[in-house]
Amino acid sequence: MNTIANLKTLNLQSAEGPVAAIVIGLNIPDVQAADSFVQEVAEKFKVQRMCSPPTTSVLLITVVTEMPALVEQETAAIVAFRRTQNGFVREAYEGLDGARRRSTAWRNRH
Repeated sequence: MNTIANLKTLNLQSAEGPVAAIVIGLNIPDVQAADSFVQEVAEKFKVQRMCSPPTTSVLLITVVTEMPALVEQETAAIVAFRRTQNGFVREAYEGLDGARRRSTAWRNRH
């Protein structure tokens, strides 16, 4: 059975100063149910984000699994949920260049 081991918001210290981070730990032993489980995790993340300080800007996900697709994926991808006035907007970034651009934008903002 797939489970969320932990889901919490922490106040951390970065090189730029204090930062709020959402930390999620996932156990995914049932690879067949992973897709539906990830959807469940996404919904719980959105609730956690809404309950977190508005300045929360870091997400750390730890996954314990035997799922080879996580390691053997051909194209790196990041899916982010950006908060707007009307709720969250899903944004997807594919490829390492997209991931680098996103992380550079974060560093420049903070």
